[in-house]
Amino acid sequence: MQEFEYKVIPAPREPKKAKGVKGVPGRFAHALTLAMNDLAAQGWEYMKSETLPMDMPKGLLGNKVEMFQTVMIFRREVEVMQPDIEESMSAAVAAIPAMTAADVVPSQDDFTNQSLPEIDLGAETTAAPNAEASSDAETGTDSDEKTGDNTEANRSEKTD
Repeated sequence: MQEFEYKVIPAPREPKKAKGVKGVPGRFAHALTLAMNDLAAQGWEYMKSETLPMDMPKGLLGNKVEMFQTVMIFRREVEVMQPDIEESMSAAVAAIPAMTAADVVPSQDDFTNQSLPEIDLGAETTAAPNAEASSDAETGTDSDEKTGDNTEANRSEKTD
């Protein structure tokens, strides 16, 4: 979208003398040409001239008199500072810290270093909680022998 700024200047009132320009209308046209070329060199484009009314104070009492002023209107295009969407997005993405696959997906070492309980899927896992006591009675072994607790002190306590 184009945006413009405008400049309004009073039209020249007195024709300027110039070499090779004859007559009052020629000198007046020359004065307009100079004003237009000066502003065109600064980047202003001539739009139009308008004659507008204005109230001017007159005399000591401040009575107002309506007068007319001719103005010249110029415009020039101004750059609109709209952010580029692609630049904004790339700047936002650059602000996000870089993440690697190691940050998101755990490695194999993360799983092997953990101590997980061992599960035996054999027949003993389905046995009743009192199965150990009943198996000791059937085999005729002490639970101490099963656990390997055959120290001298334990044997003496059992015989007493």
